[in-house]
Amino acid sequence: MSLIPCPDCNHSCSDQAASCPQCGRHFKRHDEVITVSRKGWGWTIGWGVIASVFISILLSLAVTIGVTVLFGGLSSIGSQVK
Repeated sequence: MSLIPCPDCNHSCSDQAASCPQCGRHFKRHDEVITVSRKGWGWTIGWGVIASVFISILLSLAVTIGVTVLFGGLSSIGSQVK
């Protein structure tokens, strides 16, 4: 156990202390377990589904327009050439 200076008030504090006894600043402890919040996963999955549907619609339109231009456009061009 050693003494370290507080980053805020420079008071000597134990390296085992959770906070500075003078100013009350909380210290990060290396042995604390960090928990991860999972409430953001619903939004992530929801936006992923929305993006996938949007991309599918765009690809469907691109294929439909491409087929129409390719086959419909060639038949109209062929009739104009004759």
